[in-house]
This record gives sequence, structure tokens and C-alpha cells, in this order.
Amino acid sequence: METIKTYLENMFMSYPNTSAVQKAKMELLQMMEDKYMELKAEGKTENEAVGIVISEFGNINELADDLGIGNIVMEETNEQVRKVTLEEVKGFLNSRMKLSCVMALGIAFCIISVCAPIFADAYADFYRVRDDDIADGLGVAFMFLIIAIGVGCIVYAGIFMNKWNYLKEERCQIDLGTVDYIKQAREDARIAHVLRMTIGIILCVLSCVPVILFDALGRLFPFWENASPIFLFLFVAIGVFMIVYTSVRWGGYSILLNISADEVTGNQYVYAKKEQMVYENKTVANIMSVYWPTVTCIYLCWSFLTFSWHITWIIWVIAGIIEMMVKTIFGKQY
Repeated sequence: METIKTYLENMFMSYPNTSAVQKAKMELLQMMEDKYMELKAEGKTENEAVGIVISEFGNINELADDLGIGNIVMEETNEQVRKVTLEEVKGFLNSRMKLSCVMALGIAFCIISVCAPIFADAYADFYRVRDDDIADGLGVAFMFLIIAIGVGCIVYAGIFMNKWNYLKEERCQIDLGTVDYIKQAREDARIAHVLRMTIGIILCVLSCVPVILFDALGRLFPFWENASPIFLFLFVAIGVFMIVYTSVRWGGYSILLNISADEVTGNQYVYAKKEQMVYENKTVANIMSVYWPTVTCIYLCWSFLTFSWHITWIIWVIAGIIEMMVKTIFGKQY
């Protein structure tokens, strides 16, 4: 009888764990059990009874309409389910770990880029540089150089993570053993995740403390009284680095476990496919993969450089409109 149950589990392993599928599965199991008991009562051996039951009830395509799941079987037959192996999962997590550091570093670079003009201005003022335009020019030049490095890191990370987009865009299947591995890996990383997130938040909250201290101790540190905002941006940059780094890594576990969310049948997890915005043009897809991180960097640089917070918020409205236009022209829902 265990052979029949195992065969039944394999029959239903690729179908979603809906109430209709579960009901059909239980009805078919009951029919198979009744037939098995009938054959045993007739004197059939174990192997003979199992063979007859499987030959009579083993074709799900023939029984689907009677079980009320004909449309589901037809849909699954027409759509391939991609099996995600343990090696793929390990590769995804390793890539996520490495590229999360690159992306976090890129954002941190964009934040600290404004330190260059601040330092140049403070240096020119403290040492009474005659031609302060040179100092200001060098400061701005270094700022854009650092921004370029930061944006390059973000774009690099975004493009190389695109190879794993199938985990979110395609129907995927994952076995229970691999799910257990993912859950254990996430549990092992939980303490480090919480610690990084806590340190990052604390650094962001404490970022204004150096400015207050240097302002109060201006007589002892005259140069750093003017250059103290540098420490504010350094604290924020390190804090944001910690938050982004751990959030991207932790998000990798969520992406993998979303495959298995409430969709288990048999010994497999099947991803319930959701509508996804797909860009058929690869160039557009690569640009949109790093669109919002880039917008955030531009917003922060513009805001901290000009301190025109009452104006710079408009970038979010403009960016949202641009994204809608790009989705309308180049995007397709699948």
C-alpha cells in the first residue's frame, strides 16, 4: 500500500497545493485503496494488486476531468516547471553574498562623495587659500569621481544578479531537502543579520553627534568645526552600508523560500507564478534593474550638495513618471 501512496505523491508533485488538487488527490487515494482491498480479497498477491491499481488509476490525464482538475492538469502540461537544484541554490546565495557587498559599497560611495567638496571648502577657509576656486574645483571633481565609482558598483551588481531572475519570473520547483537547507542557512545567518541591521541603524541615528561635539569644541578643533559634516556622512555611509548589505543577503533567503510558500504537493515545492513586468529589450532590462538605486544616489547627492531638500524631493515624482513611461513602452506583463 505504501507503494501506491508513493506513486500517488509523484503523480501530484508538479501541481499547485490548491484545495481542488488536495480534494482530487484524496478522492483518487480512496479509489485506489478500495480497489487494492478488493483485489486482495480476491486473493491477489501484493505485487499483483499494486500493479493492477497503478495500471487502472495511474494516468492522471485520463482521470483529471472526473476529479474536477482538468483545467489545472492542462495548464501544467502546457507550462514547464523548472527544477531548482541544491547547487543552484548554493550558487545563488554565494552570488547574493558577494554582490550585496558590492551594491552596499556603491551606495556608501555615493553618500560619502559629498565629503570631498566639504573638506576642500574647509581646507581653503582654514588655511586661507588665496585661490579657493581651485580647492572648490578639486573637491567637486573628486565628488563626481567617487559618485562614478559608486554608480559603477551598483550597476555591476545589478547586471550580474540578472542571471538569477528566473527564480522570480519562472515557475520553479524545489524539493523539501533543499528547503530545509535554505531554512537552516537563514537561521544560521539570523544573529549576524540582526546585529548588522542594529549597528547600521545606530550609526545613522548617531551621525549628528560628531557635528554637535565639534561645534561645541570649536576652539579646540577649529579646522574640524567647519569640516565636521564629513563625519556625519561617514557615519551615515557606514550605517547604510551595513543595512543594505545585510538586507540584500537576507532577501536572498526570502526569494528562495517564496518558491515554497504554501505550494507544496508531494515532496516538492512549486512556485505560484505571479504577474511579472518583463522587458524584452536587454538594455532596458539592465537599466531598470538598477533604476531606483541610481535615483536614490542622485537624490542624496543633489540634496546633500545643495541642501535644497524642499526642492530635491521632486526627483521621486519625475522618476516615477519615467518608470511608468518605460513600462508602458517597453514592458510586458507575464
